[in-house]
Amino acid sequence: MSNRQILLLLVILTAGAAGGRQWAKGYHDLWDEALVDHKKRYVSIIENALEVKERRDPVLEVAAGNSSYQSQLQQFAVESSSLGNITVKPQGDPDGDLRLTVEFEDPEHRYDRSQLASFLYNAEGRIPRLRTTQFTIRPAGSGGRGKVKTGAEREDTWHVDRLIFTKRSPTQRSN
Repeated sequence: MSNRQILLLLVILTAGAAGGRQWAKGYHDLWDEALVDHKKRYVSIIENALEVKERRDPVLEVAAGNSSYQSQLQQFAVESSSLGNITVKPQGDPDGDLRLTVEFEDPEHRYDRSQLASFLYNAEGRIPRLRTTQFTIRPAGSGGRGKVKTGAEREDTWHVDRLIFTKRSPTQRSN
């Protein structure tokens, strides 16, 4: 090889090394910036999680009592069963057995069987250890007196006289 060819080869290798160094430095800078950015994002995620935890703690303390059962029953009555607004009156020990008496806002309420069945199913199925202990209904037609008419063309609306749920405590024994 002549000196001119060797010199040309060395210049090409030097230019290639310089280009490779620039590419590696840019790639390293990209990774370094991403690492710093991810550290900042991780810190902000942790701060947000702690803030949410602090906001949720008082809500969870309230939900641990009987008010969560009241709000769940009211939600089932309004959203899934279309029963309207109800009032839930708790009686008993929140740590033990708790009786929840349901009263309907409208004194002349009339509901069909599917609405009542949906409400009872959601209440007993979605709230742990909650069972219907008293449920009294009467036909809403003709003042609720007399026998229920038979046949395919009968009116299927009912008036709820009494509805009581009991939330059983797993730690307390009943005699």
